[in-house]
Amino acid sequence: GRKGLAIICRRAPRGCLGMEGGEGGGEAGAPAAQGTEEADAAAAAAPSRLAELKRSLWEGWGYYLDSVPLGDGQDIELEKIKRPDPDIVGFAYPLPPVPFEVRNPRRFPPPSEDEMFAGMCKLVRLGLVSRAYSFVEVLDAIYQYVGSNSRDAPAWQRAFIKVGGIQRLKLLWRDTESKLPQGTPPDTVRISREPRKAAVPDSQDMGVRYYVVAIIGRMLGTIQESRVRLIKDGMLDIVLEAAQDHDENVRECGLYALKGVVQHPEGRQEISYDKLIGLLGLKR
Repeated sequence: GRKGLAIICRRAPRGCLGMEGGEGGGEAGAPAAQGTEEADAAAAAAPSRLAELKRSLWEGWGYYLDSVPLGDGQDIELEKIKRPDPDIVGFAYPLPPVPFEVRNPRRFPPPSEDEMFAGMCKLVRLGLVSRAYSFVEVLDAIYQYVGSNSRDAPAWQRAFIKVGGIQRLKLLWRDTESKLPQGTPPDTVRISREPRKAAVPDSQDMGVRYYVVAIIGRMLGTIQESRVRLIKDGMLDIVLEAAQDHDENVRECGLYALKGVVQHPEGRQEISYDKLIGLLGLKR
């Protein structure tokens, strides 16, 4: 009867049996209130969702865009990535982001530290020792790895140091220096028996000494861990020698390395202002 229907209505969810509320219809406005609460919760969560979406975007978009449109008049504002002038900061110009086509680490996982160690071990302990390879090409490959991108370069530099790369660079610098008469361009220094095409066009024209300084300069200018280790191992001496070298390419590379290292406190502690100005050929 009517009493049983009332009991069913009290137990049923609101809106059941075509009724807006429980017994007596005293809660007729409850669905609207509930919808308002859900809307308020969604609005409160929107900033965190936008922040999460922003973090998931490819970091390289900041080179090209100021914002990313989402529709309905909403945009994600991006932090504009500045491009410093290499003539000012030298080898301290920022490492590039991971390439767009391999940005998804699940589909394209980065190499492990063991893989990086094995790769650098082959390049340093075989490629820079065996007469079967062009030292210029091997050094070019090492340079590409240690300056690859902001995600992988720190681990590549760590692997290079771990396999004895610093010591090998010292030997190459001293060996090629002793074999070059004064005024002889270092692009003639080759270790391989047969000429091979370099990985980068015209890289053969730069020579072993150029790439030794370029690798040192890039590591000094980018990663603090590498910078501290290289300074400790006396690699700044090679940079200072290169900045006064008789070969124009090597000299220019040495100056870029100097400009890069003095962008950081560790470098400024080692290289005085007067020394830097003197090497740059300027007058105070």
